[in-house]
Amino acid sequence: MHTFLQFKKVGFVKEDQIEYGSKILSTSDAVRAVIEILDLRSEVVETMNLIALDLKKNICGISAISRGTSMTTFASPKEIFRDALLHNAESIILIHNHPSGDSTPSANDIKVTKQMRLIGKLLAINLEDHIIVSGGTGEFQFRSIRDAYPEIWKPQTPANDQPKRRHHEQQENLLCQ
Repeated sequence: MHTFLQFKKVGFVKEDQIEYGSKILSTSDAVRAVIEILDLRSEVVETMNLIALDLKKNICGISAISRGTSMTTFASPKEIFRDALLHNAESIILIHNHPSGDSTPSANDIKVTKQMRLIGKLLAINLEDHIIVSGGTGEFQFRSIRDAYPEIWKPQTPANDQPKRRHHEQQENLLCQ
């Protein structure tokens, strides 16, 4: 008797057109690409979106990851990086909106950015930026978390770890003798 496993194929259906291969050289390039496709200015709920980039920073895909409420959205790392992998991305830019009209990053926005940066490093998919856009009833604005919090993008050098590692190795050697 044979047992068959059911499986589903995951893929994308092209619903809108964007000029793939458009190079993202700045925060405003990224915002313009997503605004044209997803019309974030008129959104009344928070949405998380992804721009997938190839090695030369050309757009290789744009995905709407999640829709939330007027004050929050939830996007798990699994959802974000699933789409990045399906687009064969070398790096990504996250863009989400604040319908309130205030593009200031929240504490949670900063926390999520740090988490996605770390997870991206593990998967060899670099998080280039996390951008917050707002329009609501006021003037359209956007803010780059990379520009506002550059310390998140500072490289973690193994040299900073060496004294701790040496001390730990010395302790292990003492225990093994």
